[in-house]
Amino acid sequence: MLFEFGPVQAGALTIDNGWLIAGLMPQSVEATLLRFDGKLDSWKPTPLQTEAFDALPKSFTSITVGDPQGSWQALIKLAPLIMAGGQVALREQRIIPPGIPIIGGLSEGNGVVTVAIGTALLLPAIQQAREAARRTQSKNNLKQIALALHNFHDVYSGFPAGTYANEKLKPKERLSWQAAILPFIEQSALHQSINFEEAGDDESNKKAAEMRVPVYLHPGYPAVSVGAAETHYVGIAGLGKDAPMLPANSNRAGVFAFNRKTSFRDITDGTSNTMMTSEASGQFGPWIAGGNATIRSLTKKPSINGPDGIGGPFTGGCNVGMADGSVLFVSENIDPVIFERLSTMADGQLLGDF
Repeated sequence: MLFEFGPVQAGALTIDNGWLIAGLMPQSVEATLLRFDGKLDSWKPTPLQTEAFDALPKSFTSITVGDPQGSWQALIKLAPLIMAGGQVALREQRIIPPGIPIIGGLSEGNGVVTVAIGTALLLPAIQQAREAARRTQSKNNLKQIALALHNFHDVYSGFPAGTYANEKLKPKERLSWQAAILPFIEQSALHQSINFEEAGDDESNKKAAEMRVPVYLHPGYPAVSVGAAETHYVGIAGLGKDAPMLPANSNRAGVFAFNRKTSFRDITDGTSNTMMTSEASGQFGPWIAGGNATIRSLTKKPSINGPDGIGGPFTGGCNVGMADGSVLFVSENIDPVIFERLSTMADGQLLGDF
């Protein structure tokens, strides 16, 4: 939340995970949030500093005397700004209707109570706003992936196979469809650095595998900075454990399979009725790898945020990418039968409302 008085900026303020974070500039507040999420490096003591800390006494007695009056007076002066910002945030989230104040008049005598109540009211509103922003960013990632897949189809007359053809490697060792579409998400240099004839964990691909691809990273999950870079999105293979090996005309087949390329003509249920991609919920693997890391089918219930690893970090459901390029939020309470029908592309069944 940014406070301005005419041309003068008074500072930035937010609340996250129980912390009240204030700064002179919004960039410093955002940097703190990124460090909380593990997306920026945090300070760590050097060996020399660690040695100095170890030399400090492990136990001691001290007396600290302070006068909080000045701090409370300053905080009370900021209370109108906090409360005004809180009312705006809460009304944008439709938690309180316009025209109803959060709290009445302010004075030095009740300043502490006012700030405490204001903070308690601001916290859920700001957390909801942050979750909404992350949900929107994830939806945008799926949209970019869908556009890349459609552009790949235009060039090669079909979507990429789930794994790069290589008979000497098992599917989980081969390179993935996410590696194949890199040129269509503005990652041509990374694509050219990959040795597609070797496994994703081969030494020749180690450097490429460690490169994080922003479009494959869900903003709701903490970023992992060591080893092969993860993906938080998967292709949908259909229904059943053997779905990634089924032919296109099977009534349980999905868009992605290990050894099969799918074209629009194979999606006889209609592209707007067929899931192509989804957010993942756990079991994360490298974006460069085939197998379960980048392709998943429905095998057990619940289908969303269940044992198959299809879902997301948000409550209520997850975002899925449809074969027509659209992105939908699907409720976790969806009829399991309908969700199964969404995962297949040629079962000939009616969907119904969802």
